Amino acid sequence: MRFKASACIKKDSSRMTFFAAVNSESPTKPPTFDATPGAIEKYILSETLQNPLTTFSAAVAILSGLYMLAFGANNASLLLALGAGFLSVGTFIFNYFIRGERLAQEYVRTQLAHRRAKQENEIVTIRDEFRKLSSKEGEQAALELHQAYEKFKNFLQAREAKGSAMPAMRLQILAEDAYFQGVEVLRTAVGITRALKEIDVDKLAQEAQQWEEKRLELQKTGDSNAREAGALERRLELNQQRINLHRQRQSALAELFTESETCEASLEQAYMQFAGAEAAKALPKTNVDDAITRLETAVAAARRVETRIRNMSAADEIYLAASEKAN
Repeated sequence: MRFKASACIKKDSSRMTFFAAVNSESPTKPPTFDATPGAIEKYILSETLQNPLTTFSAAVAILSGLYMLAFGANNASLLLALGAGFLSVGTFIFNYFIRGERLAQEYVRTQLAHRRAKQENEIVTIRDEFRKLSSKEGEQAALELHQAYEKFKNFLQAREAKGSAMPAMRLQILAEDAYFQGVEVLRTAVGITRALKEIDVDKLAQEAQQWEEKRLELQKTGDSNAREAGALERRLELNQQRINLHRQRQSALAELFTESETCEASLEQAYMQFAGAEAAKALPKTNVDDAITRLETAVAAARRVETRIRNMSAADEIYLAASEKAN
C-alpha cells in the first residue's frame, strides 16, 4: 500500500512538486536531508506503526487469537480480538491517511531545524574570516546575505504559524537553499581571498622585470651560456604562470561575490513580492510561483559557478608549487 500524496494534500498543489523543490541542495558542504516522496512515506509509515494504539491493539488482538487457538474460542476472547483488531486497523488508517499531511510537515520541519542548526553559525565564521583577511567586500557580502535570509525566513515562519503550511514551507526550504548556496559560495570566496593574500603579485612583476633586463643584458654582452639563459627563461615562465594564476583567482573571486549577491537579491525580491500580504489568508499563487522560480534559478546559477571555480584545474596549483620551488 503506497501513500497517496493527493489524498492528503490537495489544498495547495501536489506534494510531489513540493518534494522536488527540497532536493536541489549542494552535494558538498550544506547539510542535506532526504525529502523525496519515498522518504516521507517511510517516515509516515514508521510513525503510524509505532503509534501506541496501533501497536498495543495489534498485540492484544494477536494474544487473543493465540489464546483462542490454545484454549478455544469464547465470546469474551472473540470480542476482545475483534475489538482490538478493529482499533489497531482504524488507528493505522487514521494516522496514515487522515494525519498524513501533518506527519509530512512534521518530518520536513524537523529536518529543516536539524540542518539549520548546523548552519546557524557558519555565516558568522565566514564574516570573521573575511575580517581577518581585511576583505571589506567579503564581510559586507556575508552580512547582507544573512540579513536578506533572516527577513524572508521570519516572514515565512510567521505565515506557517498562521496555518499557511505547504506553500510557506516550500518557500522556506527554497529560501534556505538559496541562503546555504550563498554561504557555500562565500566559503569558497574565503579560500580564494586567503590564496590571493599569499601571492605578492607586485613582487613577482618586479622580479620578472629584473630577470628580463638581465636576460637582455646577457644577450647584448654575449656573456650568457645556454644553461644560464634557459634558467632565466624558465624562471620568467614560472613567474608569469603565478601572475596569471593570481589574475584568474581575482576574476573567480569577483564571480563568486556576484553569485552571492544573486542569492541575496533572490531572497530580497521574493520577500518584496509578498510585502503587504502578511495578513492575507493565502499567498497569491502567481507571487508564489514567481518567487519559487527566482529562488531556484539563483541557486542553480550560483551552484554552477561555485562548482566550476572550486574544481579549477589542479595544474594551477602545480604551477604555483613549481614556481615557488624554482625561486
